[in-house]
Amino acid sequence: MAAVGCGDVTMAAVGAGGAPLLCTNTSALPAGFADHTNTLVYSKVMCVQWAFVVHLAFAYALVLLGVLAFVTRLRWQWLHAWFGRGFYLVMYFTMGTSLIIYTHGLPRSILSFMALMLVMMVVALVAIKLHQQRREARVVRRADALAAAAAA
Repeated sequence: MAAVGCGDVTMAAVGAGGAPLLCTNTSALPAGFADHTNTLVYSKVMCVQWAFVVHLAFAYALVLLGVLAFVTRLRWQWLHAWFGRGFYLVMYFTMGTSLIIYTHGLPRSILSFMALMLVMMVVALVAIKLHQQRREARVVRRADALAAAAAA
Protein backbone atom coordinates (compact mmCIF):
# COMPACT_ATOMS: atom_id res chain seq x y z
CA MET A 1 0.00 0.00 0.00
CA ALA A 2 1.21 3.42 -0.85
CA ALA A 3 1.07 6.31 1.59
CA VAL A 4 -0.38 9.65 0.63
CA GLY A 5 -0.61 12.86 2.57
CA CYS A 6 -3.63 13.61 4.76
CA GLY A 7 -3.05 17.14 5.90
CA ASP A 8 -0.08 16.92 8.23
CA VAL A 9 -0.29 13.13 8.70
CA THR A 10 0.17 10.06 6.55
CA MET A 11 -2.79 8.14 5.15
CA ALA A 12 -2.76 4.60 3.82
CA ALA A 13 -4.16 4.23 0.31
CA VAL A 14 -5.24 1.38 -1.94
CA GLY A 15 -2.34 1.85 -4.30
CA ALA A 16 -0.29 4.53 -5.90
CA GLY A 17 -2.73 7.41 -6.24
CA GLY A 18 -5.57 5.22 -4.89
CA ALA A 19 -8.49 6.24 -2.72
CA PRO A 20 -7.62 7.01 0.92
CA LEU A 21 -8.57 4.31 3.40
CA LEU A 22 -7.11 5.23 6.77
CA CYS A 23 -6.21 8.58 8.29
CA THR A 24 -4.69 8.83 11.73
CA ASN A 25 -5.62 12.49 12.20
CA THR A 26 -9.42 12.90 12.19
CA SER A 27 -9.17 16.68 12.26
CA ALA A 28 -7.85 16.49 8.68
CA LEU A 29 -11.00 14.64 7.55
CA PRO A 30 -14.07 16.40 6.16
CA ALA A 31 -16.70 17.66 8.61
CA GLY A 32 -19.35 15.03 9.32
CA PHE A 33 -16.99 12.13 8.58
CA ALA A 34 -17.47 10.57 12.03
CA ASP A 35 -21.20 11.36 11.97
CA HIS A 36 -22.18 7.74 11.11
CA THR A 37 -25.46 8.83 9.52
CA ASN A 38 -24.11 8.47 5.98
CA THR A 39 -21.35 6.42 4.42
CA LEU A 40 -19.42 8.37 1.82
CA VAL A 41 -17.45 6.68 -0.95
CA TYR A 42 -15.59 8.81 -3.48
CA SER A 43 -17.58 11.86 -2.30
CA LYS A 44 -20.92 10.12 -2.94
CA VAL A 45 -23.44 8.94 -0.37
CA MET A 46 -23.46 5.15 -0.32
CA CYS A 47 -25.41 4.25 2.82
CA VAL A 48 -28.12 6.25 4.57
CA GLN A 49 -28.48 5.24 8.23
CA TRP A 50 -32.20 5.86 8.70
CA ALA A 51 -32.99 3.74 5.63
CA PHE A 52 -30.98 0.88 7.14
CA VAL A 53 -33.03 1.03 10.36
CA VAL A 54 -36.31 1.10 8.40
CA HIS A 55 -35.04 -1.76 6.22
CA LEU A 56 -34.29 -3.87 9.31
CA ALA A 57 -37.76 -3.18 10.74
CA PHE A 58 -39.37 -4.25 7.47
CA ALA A 59 -37.15 -7.35 7.34
CA TYR A 60 -38.21 -8.44 10.84
CA ALA A 61 -41.87 -7.84 9.92
CA LEU A 62 -41.30 -9.86 6.75
CA VAL A 63 -40.00 -12.86 8.68
CA LEU A 64 -42.89 -12.62 11.15
CA LEU A 65 -45.50 -12.40 8.38
CA GLY A 66 -43.89 -15.31 6.53
CA VAL A 67 -44.01 -17.52 9.61
CA LEU A 68 -47.60 -16.50 10.36
CA ALA A 69 -48.66 -17.18 6.77
CA PHE A 70 -47.03 -20.61 6.94
CA VAL A 71 -48.57 -21.51 10.31
CA THR A 72 -52.10 -20.42 9.34
CA ARG A 73 -52.03 -22.24 5.98
CA LEU A 74 -54.05 -25.30 7.01
CA ARG A 75 -56.52 -24.20 9.69
CA TRP A 76 -57.18 -20.51 9.24
CA GLN A 77 -57.00 -19.91 5.50
CA TRP A 78 -58.62 -16.47 5.68
CA LEU A 79 -55.74 -15.38 7.95
CA HIS A 80 -53.25 -17.08 5.63
CA ALA A 81 -54.46 -14.93 2.74
CA TRP A 82 -54.13 -11.70 4.71
CA PHE A 83 -50.70 -12.62 6.08
CA GLY A 84 -49.63 -13.48 2.53
CA ARG A 85 -50.84 -10.12 1.22
CA GLY A 86 -49.00 -8.38 4.03
CA PHE A 87 -45.89 -10.42 3.20
CA TYR A 88 -45.98 -9.19 -0.40
CA LEU A 89 -46.45 -5.56 0.58
CA VAL A 90 -43.71 -5.64 3.20
CA MET A 91 -41.39 -7.42 0.75
CA TYR A 92 -41.71 -4.57 -1.73
CA PHE A 93 -41.03 -1.96 0.97
CA THR A 94 -38.07 -4.00 2.23
CA MET A 95 -36.64 -4.06 -1.27
CA GLY A 96 -37.36 -0.34 -1.72
CA THR A 97 -35.51 0.62 1.44
CA SER A 98 -32.56 -1.50 0.36
CA LEU A 99 -32.33 0.63 -2.77
CA ILE A 100 -32.28 3.76 -0.59
CA ILE A 101 -29.51 2.30 1.58
CA TYR A 102 -27.16 1.79 -1.36
CA THR A 103 -27.47 4.79 -3.61
CA HIS A 104 -24.16 4.29 -5.40
CA GLY A 105 -23.91 0.77 -6.73
CA LEU A 106 -24.82 -2.52 -5.12
CA PRO A 107 -22.60 -5.53 -4.45
CA ARG A 108 -23.15 -8.39 -6.93
CA SER A 109 -24.45 -10.69 -4.20
CA ILE A 110 -27.20 -8.19 -3.29
CA LEU A 111 -28.13 -7.66 -6.93
CA SER A 112 -28.25 -11.43 -7.49
CA PHE A 113 -30.45 -11.95 -4.45
CA MET A 114 -32.79 -9.12 -5.46
CA ALA A 115 -33.15 -10.57 -8.96
CA LEU A 116 -33.82 -14.03 -7.51
CA MET A 117 -36.34 -12.57 -5.05
CA LEU A 118 -38.23 -10.72 -7.78
CA VAL A 119 -38.37 -13.83 -9.98
CA MET A 120 -39.54 -16.00 -7.08
CA MET A 121 -42.20 -13.46 -6.09
CA VAL A 122 -43.61 -13.60 -9.63
CA VAL A 123 -43.50 -17.42 -9.58
CA ALA A 124 -45.24 -17.44 -6.19
CA LEU A 125 -47.94 -15.04 -7.36
CA VAL A 126 -48.61 -17.19 -10.44
CA ALA A 127 -48.76 -20.33 -8.26
CA ILE A 128 -51.20 -18.62 -5.88
CA LYS A 129 -53.47 -17.52 -8.73
CA LEU A 130 -53.42 -21.02 -10.32
CA HIS A 131 -54.33 -22.56 -6.98
CA GLN A 132 -57.17 -20.05 -6.56
CA GLN A 133 -58.53 -20.87 -10.05
CA ARG A 134 -58.43 -24.63 -9.38
CA ARG A 135 -60.16 -24.16 -6.06
CA GLU A 136 -62.82 -21.94 -7.61
CA ALA A 137 -63.42 -24.50 -10.37
CA ARG A 138 -63.92 -27.24 -7.73
CA VAL A 139 -66.42 -25.07 -5.86
CA VAL A 140 -68.34 -24.30 -9.07
CA ARG A 141 -68.41 -28.01 -10.03
CA ARG A 142 -69.67 -28.93 -6.58
CA ALA A 143 -72.32 -26.19 -6.66
CA ASP A 144 -73.45 -27.37 -10.11
CA ALA A 145 -73.64 -30.97 -8.86
CA LEU A 146 -75.71 -29.89 -5.83
CA ALA A 147 -78.02 -27.81 -8.04
CA ALA A 148 -78.45 -30.74 -10.45
CA ALA A 149 -79.19 -33.10 -7.56
CA ALA A 150 -81.72 -30.69 -6.09
CA ALA A 151 -83.46 -30.28 -9.47
CA ALA A 152 -83.76 -34.04 -9.99
